[in-house]
Amino acid sequence: MTVRSSLFLPDGRRAFRLPEPAAQLKLPIYLLILTLAFGGFFAWYTNTAYERLYGPVIGSMPDSYHVVLRDTIHDFAMLSATLLVAYALLVLGLCGAYLHRLLGPLVLLRRHVQALTNGRYQNRVEIRSSDSAYREIAQDLNNLARSLEGGRKS
Repeated sequence: MTVRSSLFLPDGRRAFRLPEPAAQLKLPIYLLILTLAFGGFFAWYTNTAYERLYGPVIGSMPDSYHVVLRDTIHDFAMLSATLLVAYALLVLGLCGAYLHRLLGPLVLLRRHVQALTNGRYQNRVEIRSSDSAYREIAQDLNNLARSLEGGRKS
């Protein structure tokens, strides 16, 4: 019997599931908090810079320039906010996907160890070919399972 990851449905289709949600979401949340803090600082600094640059000039400008200046500042603020939100979503998606690939095999390996602990020595673990970092551990666990299964039959 082969231990399959819970990332697959019984019919073999892939299921979307976070293997370790707390660990998997912690890094993206930290990065998002950092991004939002940076975005807030950037907005404050940009607003301060505009006020220092245009504050003295605005009083001497005709009213028609006030509208143009206000529209320009508004457009810049909206574009900056849009870029910040897009960046935050990209960071969340990228970190989530990367950590999913990193933590998924650990869940599978842990289940295999639990199966061995419960005396199910016929189980074998299969790691995706792209998870080369875990292949050696999976081979060692499969060798251990074979040894335990052979010792039990003797």
